[in-house]
Amino acid sequence: MSTTGGTPSFENEMAEILDSFIVESNEIIERLGQDLMALEKDPRNAELHNVIFRAVHTMKGTSSFLGFEQMTGLAHKFEDVLNKIRRSCSKHMIC
Repeated sequence: MSTTGGTPSFENEMAEILDSFIVESNEIIERLGQDLMALEKDPRNAELHNVIFRAVHTMKGTSSFLGFEQMTGLAHKFEDVLNKIRRSCSKHMIC
């Protein structure tokens, strides 16, 4: 399904989108590892909780857009866990 006139084909566009997704996901996962280690040392850091949540939310949205249902489901569960932790910390004022 290619087009004429030098415009990239749908397949090439999808390949570029997937390549970008892989690069971005790897960067997010690497940063998540660092952020989770930092959170372990400073569990009351609300901004760090938010940074981690946004990173997971980004992966969920992008994987959903691309139709990666298992990854979307995993990210959704991760968000649920993060929300429970945030609510517990807020409710009990301890983490």
